[in-house]
Order: sequence, then C-alpha cells, then structure tokens
Amino acid sequence: LSTNSDSLFRNLYLWALRQHMGLSILFAILLFLIMPGTILVNLIQGYDYSNYISVAENVFLVLCTPLTMLFTLLFSALHLGYLHKKRALDLFYALPAKRNTLLLARMCAAATHVLLPLLANYLLMQILLQLRGSNRGWEAWIEINAVSAICCLCLAVLASVVFSALIYVCSGTSVDAIVSIFVISGIYPVLVILLMQVSEALLTGLMVTYNVSPIVYTLASPYFSMLSFYELSGDVYQSWIYVLWWIVFTAALLALTLVLNRKRRSEAAETGWAFAVPNAVIRVAASATAGLGLGLLLAQAMS
Repeated sequence: LSTNSDSLFRNLYLWALRQHMGLSILFAILLFLIMPGTILVNLIQGYDYSNYISVAENVFLVLCTPLTMLFTLLFSALHLGYLHKKRALDLFYALPAKRNTLLLARMCAAATHVLLPLLANYLLMQILLQLRGSNRGWEAWIEINAVSAICCLCLAVLASVVFSALIYVCSGTSVDAIVSIFVISGIYPVLVILLMQVSEALLTGLMVTYNVSPIVYTLASPYFSMLSFYELSGDVYQSWIYVLWWIVFTAALLALTLVLNRKRRSEAAETGWAFAVPNAVIRVAASATAGLGLGLLLAQAMS
C-alpha cells in the first residue's frame, strides 16, 4: 500500500469494496426485481398511466425501503465488524494507515454497496416510466418527486452508516452493536408517542395530533428516517428541514465517531463496551419509556 494519504484511502476503499461485491450484486438483483421489474411488467401488460404511479409509490414504500434498511445494516456489520475482532484489528492496525482513514474507507465502501444498486435501479425505473410517452413520462417523473425522494433516501442511508459506525466503535462485540442499533432506533419513536400521550393526559384541554411530520418520529432514528421520504416528497419546506437536519446530525455523529475511534483501545475488541455512550442512552431511554408506559397503564386502570 502507498503511504500517500489520498492513495492510501483510495486503496483501502477499493479493497473493502471488492470484499463483498457478490452481496452487492444480489442486492442489485433484488432491487431490479421489485423496482424496474415491476414497472416493466405493468408496461408489457399495458396498464394505464395512473397504475404506474401507484405501483411506483407502493414498491418504494412497501418493498424497496425495508430492503434498503436491511442491507444497510448488513453491509455496515460486514465492513465494521473488524472493530470487534482482535486478530483483524492487529492486521489492520499494522498497515501504514491511520485508524480514522481505515474506518472512513470502510464506511464509504458500506455506503457505496447500498447506494450504487439503489441509484442504478431507480434511474432505470424512471427510464421505464418515460417509455409510457414523452408527456406522460415526464409527468410521472414530477408526480412521484423522483429527485426529492431519492436524495432523502440516500441521505438516510449515509446517516445510518455513520450511526452504525458510532455504535460499532463504542461497543465491544457485534451482538452488542446490532442490539444497540435496533433498540436505539426503535425506542425513540415509541418514546415520542408516549410523551404525546402523557402530555394529553396531564394537560387538561390539550388535544395532541399524532398526524405530525415524520421528522418528529425519526429525529434520532437514522434507519427509520428512510421511511420519512415518502411523506416528505410532496412538501418542499419539510424536505429542506429534513435534509438540513440530517446533514447537521450526520456530521455531528461522524465527528464524534472519529474522535472516539482515535481513543478506542484495541483491547476493547471481544469485550464489553469500549465506551459507555450507547449503553447509557439505552438505559435512560428504556427507563423513560418503561416509566411513561407504566404510568399511562396505571392511569387508565384507575380512571
């Protein structure tokens, strides 16, 4: 490997990119079957234009987004799992590369494995929509807000990879990391809903609406934020808020990840927690959620 920082990063990135290329191809094939493939079937069967729009929206919400969430978590685990293996750490840290250079290269590889198949299939789906006719095809492009939707989804993928890197740096085993990602991502929306219900129960006359912006429910849940673009794609103002928030939040997470990664001891691999940040967050959030939930149950039982 070259000792030049730029070429070193590039070599590490390309090396990581080649490691799981087969899985990335599988992801691309699955996306092709549920994105362009679905539109192609409708095109061959000659369904009307409105059916294309409905199919495109449902494919993204029901099939594409959950699959993207799954493969983002999978690629993050594969590329960042070296942090929890002592032998792998000894090998990687023996390379003439800084810790953060290695981590950034593998984070970029994980994001590339997800984003390239996603963008390629999305572009192919839009091309197939254009085949319906020049005017109607362009209306299809506008109606499903292609640019806004794909930008929000790609940003959510990047935020999820950075969030996963932070958890992997702080934890000592892959099991702890994956459990922490699930718990932190899932407990925040539940906590928000419970806070709304408690506010409505304690403050007389307060009527809480749960039909609020999805930004509220996914403010600290990068993985679940992938579901937000569907509701935001028709609202330019909320889309800008969404993009601005996740750029700032992702940058903050990335900075924290790099700082902690420099301080992380190699001996933390295959042990408990390298840093107690995720463990503390889980304890506080779980305690608050359990307390609020139990309080609501008791209040309803005594009313």
